[in-house]
Amino acid sequence: MKRKILTFITLGLSLIAIIPSFLTAGPLNQSVSGSTVFTASTAVAYQSMINNPVIGLEITLTGSGAPLSLTGISLNASLCTNFSTDVSMVRVYYTGSDSAFAITNQFWAGYDPSQTLAGNQELSTGKNYFWISFDVFYYAIVGDILDAAINWFTLSDYSGLYLPDVTSPPGHRLVAAHTPVPRSISGRVMYDNQAETGLNNVLLLLNSGYNAQQTTTGSNGQFQFNNLMPGTYQIVAVCYKPWGGVNAVDALGILRYFVGVDPLSPLQQMAADVDASYFINSTDALLVLKRFTGIINYFPLGDWIFEPTMVVVDGTGNIVRNIKGLCVGDVNRSYVP
Repeated sequence: MKRKILTFITLGLSLIAIIPSFLTAGPLNQSVSGSTVFTASTAVAYQSMINNPVIGLEITLTGSGAPLSLTGISLNASLCTNFSTDVSMVRVYYTGSDSAFAITNQFWAGYDPSQTLAGNQELSTGKNYFWISFDVFYYAIVGDILDAAINWFTLSDYSGLYLPDVTSPPGHRLVAAHTPVPRSISGRVMYDNQAETGLNNVLLLLNSGYNAQQTTTGSNGQFQFNNLMPGTYQIVAVCYKPWGGVNAVDALGILRYFVGVDPLSPLQQMAADVDASYFINSTDALLVLKRFTGIINYFPLGDWIFEPTMVVVDGTGNIVRNIKGLCVGDVNRSYVP
């Protein structure tokens, strides 16, 4: 009997020994696979204009273990002709994996860039984008250069200083006189289906930090904001129309994206993250099925989602920008509101 027990133990240990390591090991911790600094814009920056992106920092991470966070940036603003005369405020924004400038998530703001720009922003696997933005004094000197470089940055792994591959990219912005002609932003708000159905009675909120307006879309989703001075404007859409178009097909679409079978557009990805966790997985698919079958009657993310809309008015002409939206969960874009 004792010999049989020893035989079973030996066999068990042998089976454990041949289990592949990728089945027993946990996920690899996040690590930096690359970083660089790029020129954010070379457009002129008008006197008294805020949120002028100058440079951006791209950090690429690999691994899916414990997430890393950006904790500090060392900025060199001496590339400006007259920083203290021209720049009233430095702001740092984070846009996640979106390579378009936006002012929705501020990492740091202050007047003295000689100190470490300290904060705590959790990063995602893949590319992460940060933006260094200057507010320009109303008495800034016309023709002066606005530019910066990033010396290093730090992460929550306490591994020391990370030096980007490029710290000071070519290109800069120039201060321009604040005498431009007011411009407009117009377009349509539409559902992201094949017919691009216009969405009427959608509330639009426009804000640039010093100029706020609101309007409601017309019968075919059309809108227009007038008398806009140069600046970076954010448009937020608010929709109270009935939710719909979501069923088991959408749950399947979420699962197929989760396992890497089918791609989803950025707006579809936003609509798929129904639990507002910033991750798309089987939990989202399950919630879609529960709402489709009436077990639940809401999503944590809400009922409607619209693509983030940032518009730069540079004084050279009027801007036309359409805005697309989806019902949360409608990843196959089947709804016709």
